[in-house]
Amino acid sequence: MMHGMYGGFHPPFGFFGFPIFGSIFGILLLALAVYVTVLIVKKIKNAGVQPMPDEPLNIAKRRYAQGEITEDEYKQLVEDLTRL
Repeated sequence: MMHGMYGGFHPPFGFFGFPIFGSIFGILLLALAVYVTVLIVKKIKNAGVQPMPDEPLNIAKRRYAQGEITEDEYKQLVEDLTRL
């Protein structure tokens, strides 16, 4: 007794009954896996990097702490930078 078109045998690949669709689907699935992996690696790589929105204020603070500028100059810089 035969079962189905292939006599009970199901081909190892194929999608919608055509082998080419199985190959295309496999390639797309592999591309998706690579894309997701790249996104995860980028996310992990950039996890420790935090943007510093007040970087000029930090530079002024560092310069004051190192004695490069006086307290008055520091206060003026902070005032000028926070006004922007």
